[in-house]
Amino acid sequence: MHKFNKIQLVTDWFSEEAQNITFDFETRSICSLYARLMRKHGLNFATGKGVVADSGPGKEDGKCKQATPFFLFSSTRDIRGFERLSDLDKKKLTLDLIDYVMEGVSHSIGVTESGFTCVSAEIESMSFQNSWRWRKGTTKSPDQSMKCDIFVDHEVSQFDLRAVVSDKSGTVLREGVIHRCSKPDELVIDGHLGELIWFSEDEARLNPKSYFRDPICFRIHDLTEVDGI
Repeated sequence: MHKFNKIQLVTDWFSEEAQNITFDFETRSICSLYARLMRKHGLNFATGKGVVADSGPGKEDGKCKQATPFFLFSSTRDIRGFERLSDLDKKKLTLDLIDYVMEGVSHSIGVTESGFTCVSAEIESMSFQNSWRWRKGTTKSPDQSMKCDIFVDHEVSQFDLRAVVSDKSGTVLREGVIHRCSKPDELVIDGHLGELIWFSEDEARLNPKSYFRDPICFRIHDLTEVDGI
């Protein structure tokens, strides 16, 4: 049995291809969060590693077929107007589309009790925020007095890499965005996430995983001091 790897929403409802591509990218925040929670709860299909759902005019609504390693699902649901929604409403519509797709795939392959609704409920309880911590590397400063955690904030139209510095007791001292990118693509995000290295009590660097990404260097005292310190 495969781990659930991804769900992706693509479309050709828009007359301009650039808008179709933007829809794909702007739904990835909730799509990637959904896939991560599926893995967290051990939920999956007996076969297939995920779903690619394609919506557009002239599609065969509800058609599902397996094209290893993913299920391909087609829909005629009209998503035009998505581009005019607020970011929060885009996230809500994305989750609604995912629920529709997962129900359709489950019905097609004869799964009567999927349990997938718990994932949607958890996303709603998280206020649709896709934020998670990257743990690889040396998190503690050379003198062991501070710890730096890197968080990924995956939003609709961008992602941020955020450094959060705390003391030995866990009290947050400083935090701030060390990198921002307007291409919210999981592969782009992953390429930045190598290892965190401290050079001194005030200097650190996030080395990239991909050779095509530059290291991200930052100074601790350039981060914003947290109120109450």
